Amino acid sequence: MKMKKSITKTLVMAMTATLLVAPAAAYAETAKVPATESAALTQGSYSIQYMPSRVTQGIGAVYFTPTFQCDYAILTYEVNGNQQNVFMSPSSLLGTNGFVYYNVPQNSVVRVTYWQTGVGQSDTPWQTF
Repeated sequence: MKMKKSITKTLVMAMTATLLVAPAAAYAETAKVPATESAALTQGSYSIQYMPSRVTQGIGAVYFTPTFQCDYAILTYEVNGNQQNVFMSPSSLLGTNGFVYYNVPQNSVVRVTYWQTGVGQSDTPWQTF
């Protein structure tokens, strides 16, 4: 049974990463935004950053960078009363254990739910970027 859960988790992560490759290529310029142009929240052992896209105005990427080992992260964002829950893709742009999700509208209220290895589920506080 444990093997089946591991395979399912691996497949879900692989499919999520595949679906986000095209948007990642479209927003490659996002990684080049200076830190002074990005909004960020650093609390304890993680940071959350929003980096606006230079390609599409009003849309950007949310980066979640924990200092601890994290299995996976889910971004919840709300804009104009509509809430979305999406898996964040692993990303090494901001560290060896980072996650990213593209296509987040500016002025969104965001929260990250993450699974810390050996500890369990936690949520970051809601914040507006």
